[in-house]
Amino acid sequence: MPWNLVVGLAEATNLFCYLLTNAAYLLPAVGFGKILVLEFAVKGDCSGMCEVFAGQPKENYEPITRNLRLNGQSTSIRLERSFWDIIDSMASAEGVSTPSFLSTLQSEVIEIHGEAKNFTSLLRCACIKKIQLSMNDQSQSVLTQ
Repeated sequence: MPWNLVVGLAEATNLFCYLLTNAAYLLPAVGFGKILVLEFAVKGDCSGMCEVFAGQPKENYEPITRNLRLNGQSTSIRLERSFWDIIDSMASAEGVSTPSFLSTLQSEVIEIHGEAKNFTSLLRCACIKKIQLSMNDQSQSVLTQ
């Protein structure tokens, strides 16, 4: 049975961003083999998807620069807070620190591609891939029941 929510555009946007940002935490909490369905009925004028994305909290896309040591080299990586949250959760799931996780990822990229060109973009895409895999895993567990 879906949860029915009637909210304003800003509230719907905030909830949607929260769900995306915390997918790695929320999907296991829902339970494998179960489907979480949320239906949104947004009050007011919804003239376009741009409002949904533009209306999200500034904190989600606030740039954060972290100074790290990756494979023995000092570097800095600048990503939006939402991406850092996902990367931190991926590292935690592997049982390692974020710098250790990123060092391993960088080494694997160099092994596969010969270089880690535009590593920051690769990290953003890795976050998207993580969300996609989490969603696919959830779908697969429902299908096998």
